Amino acid sequence: MTWTGPPSSASRRPTVDGRQALLILAVAVALVACVNNESAAPSALDTAEVPTASTGLPLQPTPASTAAPTPSVTPTPSVTAMPSSTPVSPPISNLGTWQTAPDQQSLRGVTFSDVAWTGARFVAVGALDDGTGVFLDSTDAVTWHRGSSTVRNGSAGRIAAGPRGVVAIGSTGGHLASWSSADGLSWSKQRDAFPLPTLGTDTVTVTDVTVAGDRWLAVGRRDPACFIDCGLDAKRSYVWRSSDGLHWTRIGDQPALKGGGMNAVSRWGAGFVAAGGAAGHAAIWTSPDGGTWARVPDAPLFDGQTSGSARYLGVEATHVGTVGATIAVVGNAYAQDGCPSGVALRFCPGPRAWWSADGHAWSTAQFAKARNGQLNAMGVVGDGLLAVGWSEKCSAGVWTSADAQSWACLSGGPAPQLSDVTVGGSGTVQVILGELNLAPSEEGDPNWVSYAWYRTLP
Repeated sequence: MTWTGPPSSASRRPTVDGRQALLILAVAVALVACVNNESAAPSALDTAEVPTASTGLPLQPTPASTAAPTPSVTPTPSVTAMPSSTPVSPPISNLGTWQTAPDQQSLRGVTFSDVAWTGARFVAVGALDDGTGVFLDSTDAVTWHRGSSTVRNGSAGRIAAGPRGVVAIGSTGGHLASWSSADGLSWSKQRDAFPLPTLGTDTVTVTDVTVAGDRWLAVGRRDPACFIDCGLDAKRSYVWRSSDGLHWTRIGDQPALKGGGMNAVSRWGAGFVAAGGAAGHAAIWTSPDGGTWARVPDAPLFDGQTSGSARYLGVEATHVGTVGATIAVVGNAYAQDGCPSGVALRFCPGPRAWWSADGHAWSTAQFAKARNGQLNAMGVVGDGLLAVGWSEKCSAGVWTSADAQSWACLSGGPAPQLSDVTVGGSGTVQVILGELNLAPSEEGDPNWVSYAWYRTLP
């Protein structure tokens, strides 16, 4: 298995082995059986060591207490903030049973990129094989409807739901764009929505969006133009704010935004936390108000490590969220080659995770069965977190954490690997969207089939 470097704004599909023939039956069996198959403690080689770093930040939001914040407008911060009408999810221990949504035309051929719950329905964004972006919705995660609004020569990459509706961000025809909807069904579009300075040959990607009270906050990154052997060094981050999700104002330049690129952002207490990469290692930022930012000082726990049998290209943080008042950041270590057995996990490419209770002191989270894999999404599951992707030893690629400090693999037995997946929840239903490689063509090309998995929690 080979990695050429982290994707800047979208997950890459892995190559799937002979387990493909199991498809839906294997997925269902693996996901249902996962609870019983992971009771044993992970081995030393499959558990990340837990270094810590204590950092002092001049600007950083401090929760009033250790209890989960409950603002009147926005609920407990999460990867995708939910409107105040969203019910509280059941505990993470009530895992429920995963089921596969029936085959339906609306799901066929869609590469999903994100999903959110509006308080009335799931709303998802993705793209078709011909490059057309699409919007989908479902009230129950079982039956899905593909909306009439489409994105030509581009797609909406991330989505967030809040008290004022739903906002999606992405690009169309080479222009940075945003879409706004009151209900997730009908959409308004704004092309060239995000103000930028003169870029020359550099490129800018708007990577994530979240709710900021009754407003919106989006983040992005500026990268040098590159086509072959691209490096990992983003030039800087950008932050924008909007009152309607269509017209955005860029936050002024400041030292903390230089030399790194933001990939994700989330509410945390009264402020925000963002995560991404800088100079080949993971990077984290905090802000009390979304306008003034401080970057967590670099520390060894955010770096990729090398050994004689594994060479890193770098580490990137890709998603950020909260469980209670604890910040969870996940990402991936990328390497030129896979990691052979017998090599400690810290030297292997695959999922990585960090956590902090206050934004100052950071620790590496334990991550079970993460060898030679990749995380593609993270979301809130009850009072815990769910991450999805794939790895050599977590065959269907589902991990869960109750405290952001340790992650357990919930998939057991052989199954096709999940990729390009995302997570959302309504309080009683959790949903995973993704694609499976059904079987390569005679020429060896992938044959991707889109599916939705869901579970009803007690």
